[in-house]
Amino acid sequence: MLAAEGGHEEVVSMLAEKFGRLDYRNKAGATALILAARSGKDGVVRILIDGGSDVDAVDGLGNTALHGGDMWSKKGANWEQYASAYGHLKVIRTLFENGATFDKPNRQGFIPEEYSYTHQAEQYFKQLVQDREKRWVQESRSRAETPIFGRSERTTPQRQRASSGS
Repeated sequence: MLAAEGGHEEVVSMLAEKFGRLDYRNKAGATALILAARSGKDGVVRILIDGGSDVDAVDGLGNTALHGGDMWSKKGANWEQYASAYGHLKVIRTLFENGATFDKPNRQGFIPEEYSYTHQAEQYFKQLVQDREKRWVQESRSRAETPIFGRSERTTPQRQRASSGS
C-alpha cells in the first residue's frame, strides 16, 4: 500500500510479480490502485492494472479509483481526495482506457465527475466520456454492418433442364 501510494514503481512491480493481483485493502477499504490513483501515480496505476487489479473496486465509502479514497488531514478531520478532483489527468485517462466505470456513484450518490475541483479537470473528464461513447457507437456499428442479403440479392442456382436426348 505504501509503495503504491508513494509511487515506488520498482517495488510495486516486484510485489506484483511475486504475489500476482494486488487487491489487498487497508482499514478504510481502499486498494493499492485507489491509493495510487488518489496520489496521481500513473506509472504505479498502470503496473497494478496490468497485474489484474480491479479498476472498479470500491473502498468503504463506495469510491472507485476514479473517485479516489478516504484520507485523514493533519487535523484529524476526514476529507476525501479524488483523482478527478485534483486533476490527475494521466491517471484519469489510464483508468478510462482500461474500462473504469465513469458513472458509478459512491455511497453519497456522487459520480467522479462531480468531484472535479478545477474547470480543466471537469472538461477533460467530460471529453473522455464523450470519446468513450463515440468509440462504443463506432464499435457497435462496425459489428452491425455484417452484410445480410435480402431476397433479391441472393443468388439462386438456375434449374437445369432435362435433356431429351435428341
